[in-house]
Amino acid sequence: AVWALGNIQAQAHKAGRDLQAGELDPVLAVIGDSDPHLRSAAARVLGNAAYPPAYDALIQRTQDKDAHVAATATIALGKLKRRESIPAVFSVLEANADCDPFVRHAAVQALVTIGDFDALLASAKHPSAAVRMGVLLAMRRLERHEIALFLRDSDPRLILEAARAINDMPIS
Repeated sequence: AVWALGNIQAQAHKAGRDLQAGELDPVLAVIGDSDPHLRSAAARVLGNAAYPPAYDALIQRTQDKDAHVAATATIALGKLKRRESIPAVFSVLEANADCDPFVRHAAVQALVTIGDFDALLASAKHPSAAVRMGVLLAMRRLERHEIALFLRDSDPRLILEAARAINDMPIS
């Protein structure tokens, strides 16, 4: 049913009909369900629709005990493109501590989708190496020359990753 509502909304969007208030509230109602597959599906549908009322629920789900749900909710949160969600994305990176590359990818994708480069630049000196790595990877995806800041990082992993990004993209 969640996927069906998501598909109905996507088809309506393709036809040029805007999302109506409350249209995805049934999906929003199940984002806290006990089944992680249902929570993940709900987060994906709400994110794909960029459904504004889902903001608080998606923030909560970024800290879900199930890594897949947390990652899906983080990507969905990014699709809302709200600058104030960046600290929650940083919390995901910090809690993950570079342990799960899928979760890190989700946070990087959210940062790229939000698109607030000033917030990324301001976080280049964040105390957490995991957050800095996420910022670095987002800058890589955005092909920003400011990635060179990480060549002077205190963590050798970040220096190596910055050098790789500069070489691989390439970034001038």
